[in-house]
This record gives sequence, C-alpha cells and structure tokens, in this order.
Amino acid sequence: MVTLDTVYWKFGYASEAAQLLETELINVITEYDMSQGKDIQSLKKQFLEMDKYTLGKLNYALKSRMVEDADTLEYVSDALKARNYLAHDFFRAHNFAKDTPAGRQKMLDDLQKTHNIIFEAYRKVLLISGIKIPPLEDD
Repeated sequence: MVTLDTVYWKFGYASEAAQLLETELINVITEYDMSQGKDIQSLKKQFLEMDKYTLGKLNYALKSRMVEDADTLEYVSDALKARNYLAHDFFRAHNFAKDTPAGRQKMLDDLQKTHNIIFEAYRKVLLISGIKIPPLEDD
C-alpha cells in the first residue's frame, strides 16, 4: 500500500530531476558560448543571470543557440510541460486522491510517468556534453 510519505518522496524526486535538467542546460549553453569565443567575464555574468532562469527560458536559450537535434529539443519541451504540470497542477489534478490507497497509487503512478519524462530529457541534454547515464529504474 502506497503511503502519503511515498507520494511526497516521489514528488521531491521528480522535482530534483527538473532542477538537474535546469543545471545541465546552463552548463551546455555556457559550454557552447565558450566555444563561440565569449570572454570569461561575459560568461560569468551570463551564468549568474541564467541561474535565475526558469526551465522555459532555458529551453528558449537552448533552441536559440545550437541544438539542431529535434529529438533533444522535443524531449526538453516535453520535460518543460511535465515540470509545469508537477509544479502547478499535480495536486490540484489529484485533489482528494491522497485520502485513499487507490488514489495514492494513482498519484504515485502519475509521478513516476512525470519523473521519467523529465529524467529522459536530462539524459538527452547530458549526451550533448558526451555524458551517458542509464535510464531510471522503477522505484
């Protein structure tokens, strides 16, 4: 039986994946700009500014720079939708589901799906830097 603690844990785990994706997008964008000859002072300033960006703004920055891989861009766009759902709609969508075992199971299943979408985008972005990690395993 799924507990509410498990649901909250999975929510945090999925949120962490979104933050990892944001961080890696900043890294990839900075790496690209460095390869284009941007000076260190500009890169430092840009890094501090991008650290405040939302995932949506980072997605736009990625598209405007270098990624011609439509597959990666699609994964990041899907992750943006999933992250927005997680942050703004998840609990509203499940309303009173937390009060029953079946409802909590549905919440956990939804979180697993959302987490996978975000994590797969993270994996795709890591590949830009030549880093390959395995997919998520079921919890």
